[in-house]
Amino acid sequence: TQSQNDQLAHEVGSLLEYTHTSKCLHTRATHII
Repeated sequence: TQSQNDQLAHEVGSLLEYTHTSKCLHTRATHII
């Protein structure tokens, strides 16, 4: 259904955003150390 697709898209978007943020934080942390 449409609502399931929207939910899935939202979860994927959140996951990508989380991954991107984690990479940025990791990179920043490595530079500080």
